[in-house]
Amino acid sequence: MMFSSAGDFEQKFPFQKEISEQIYFLLAAATRAPSTHNSQPWRFKIESDRLFVYRDTSIKFPHSDSVNRYAYISIGFLLHHIETLSSWLSMNPHITPVNKDDCVAEITFSPAIKSESTPSLVAAIFRRRNRRGNFEPKVIPQEVLGEAASAEGSPFGSPEITIATNRDVLANIAEATSINMKRVYKNPAFRREMAAWITPNNSSRKSGIPGYSLNQSMVMSWILPKIIRFINMGKVLAGLNRAAIVSAPAAFGFGAPDYPDGWVSVGFAASHAALTLVAHNFDYAVFVASIEYDDTRQSVGEIFGLHQPLEFLFVAGTLFGEASWMTPRISVDDKLMKS
Repeated sequence: MMFSSAGDFEQKFPFQKEISEQIYFLLAAATRAPSTHNSQPWRFKIESDRLFVYRDTSIKFPHSDSVNRYAYISIGFLLHHIETLSSWLSMNPHITPVNKDDCVAEITFSPAIKSESTPSLVAAIFRRRNRRGNFEPKVIPQEVLGEAASAEGSPFGSPEITIATNRDVLANIAEATSINMKRVYKNPAFRREMAAWITPNNSSRKSGIPGYSLNQSMVMSWILPKIIRFINMGKVLAGLNRAAIVSAPAAFGFGAPDYPDGWVSVGFAASHAALTLVAHNFDYAVFVASIEYDDTRQSVGEIFGLHQPLEFLFVAGTLFGEASWMTPRISVDDKLMKS
């Protein structure tokens, strides 16, 4: 199911149907949440008024996410989207951490009620785009940055959030992450793994990174995976990484304990931050491979001034150009587990 806006979603919402059908419909919008390489590493089970959210263990990144950190962060984004949408519809979501047999959370709901208004974060879910590139020289107001860092209510805990706006600090982050980019792309196995998740612009695949989200033309979207697979592009990509971070007015660093609940809490808070920025007409760009190794995570975390391990970072501002596309999504049907 595709929705053009929050209003379109609400207009189509099955308010008169059983709560299990309402949860199913809710997921069709909540799964617009971003995930590493657009891998969508989640699965679901719906039982009456309860939703169980699982990590999809069939999705593996042995060379770029060997401990499943980014899978759990992605699920944290998803859970925040579920809570944001269902709270808007007065479904009173109650999220309970589970972390057993790959089940991350259990959520109970009340029947939905039509809302009289649309919160800005809900509207942002349907406007959000994760893009790459350089940023315009436009400052993000301090009140917006404060609002973005004010996530509350995650049952998985509250991560440490630091925002860097000093140009020297941003330059240091850019340099450290760029060095790491060169290192990871020296590994042929890492490059093969990355290449496998980049898809041509006209692909029918519902997961992966379409070429257009990387600012690639149709022809280049077919060629790029082969280039990455067989040629070490680390120096070029490191340069792009450095230029993007240096041009950004702000970088967000998220610290948390190195275990699943900490990672989910990071995703939950990062989702709040990203949607807040979008609600105020700013963009963000995620850098995953740039902190792939633990020593880089430690050094960049120190640059941010974090007291806990750095788990995730993105930069924010106003990207040049616009994007009307939405990266494809696997249907809820294909993510449902049979009882």
